[in-house]
Amino acid sequence: LRDDFRQTPSDVVVAAERPIFTKQPVNQVVLADDTVEFYCEVHGDPTPTVRWRREEGELPRGRFEIRSDNSLRLSQVRAEDEGTYTCVSENSVGKAEASGTLQVHGKTRVHTAAFLWYVPTHSHTD
Repeated sequence: LRDDFRQTPSDVVVAAERPIFTKQPVNQVVLADDTVEFYCEVHGDPTPTVRWRREEGELPRGRFEIRSDNSLRLSQVRAEDEGTYTCVSENSVGKAEASGTLQVHGKTRVHTAAFLWYVPTHSHTD
């Protein structure tokens, strides 16, 4: 460093950025008992926090997991899990939200039936 160079507080530039989504949750339609994953990737400066909420109530108790990549995984989904799931990201600069909806369809059961046909045989005697 040169002797005549001094760094003053006004020389410091801090680039703060509110949370911005790089991957957002999408609407999904699944069958009952399936596993579904809502993705949420976000960046910002300072690094934002991420949390999930369900607009219609609590996240499915005992059947959800928030993974290390901030995705929300729901297992063994049921009809009552339908609704809007929102990823909320926040830092000191701002807040951002992105949502995806979940629709759960019942599993279709295919029943097969065996039909036995009785065809009488006639013996003809002439």
